Formats: sequence, structure tokens, C-alpha cells
Amino acid sequence: MHNLSPGLVLTGLLLDGASPAARRFFNALAEEPETVAAALAPRMRAVQARAARFPRHPMLCPSQRIAAVSERVCGCCPLRR
Repeated sequence: MHNLSPGLVLTGLLLDGASPAARRFFNALAEEPETVAAALAPRMRAVQARAARFPRHPMLCPSQRIAAVSERVCGCCPLRR
């Protein structure tokens, strides 16, 4: 058995019933399913040994992504106050 945590992925389940503000937030932080699949599927298929692990290292941590897009999304930056 393996543990896999792909992070936040834009799916119908995530977006169903989300407010416009929540959708902008998810669009800023989440990845498209195709992007996640392209990055993780080859690595998952390559795992052969028992207890093999591979961490997912996104380019930016969530707080950095929020700061980078908050100005564009809502005209403010809560992390710089």
C-alpha cells in the first residue's frame, strides 16, 4: 500500500457549490487534473520497491501562491499587512 497526496486539484467535487470568491481562490492555488496526472503518473508507475516514497514538491508553497495572486484576484494582499 502506498500513500499519495497530490495536493489541491481542481475537480467538479471541489468547485461544486463554491462561491465566486472561493473559485478564484481555488484557481489560484489548485492545479488542473491533467497537470497533476502528468507529474504523478510516471512516478507512481516507476515505484517498485516496498515502502518506496516520493515527496511532491510544488514550485511554490500555498502562502507564496496566495501572495503572488491575491493582488490580481481581489486587489489586496493579506500577507503583506
